[in-house]
Amino acid sequence: MTKNEAIDLVKSKGYSTDFTLNDDCLYCSAQDREYLLSSFKIEAEHPFTENNQTKTLKAVSSTEYNLSGYFIN
Repeated sequence: MTKNEAIDLVKSKGYSTDFTLNDDCLYCSAQDREYLLSSFKIEAEHPFTENNQTKTLKAVSSTEYNLSGYFIN
């Protein structure tokens, strides 16, 4: 699976917010806001290879923030 395939897959399931992992927070550039990582539940993990490195796209959701999205780890 490629990075774009993984992103398309989680977006098709409603995980639309693109987060960046920043220490113990998830940052959303579209909203210029950080959210506590501990407030999110990992719903799915999709490994992919990029530049000969295995990475994982994680689909997450938060009932506290009423958000769902994804980040790459």
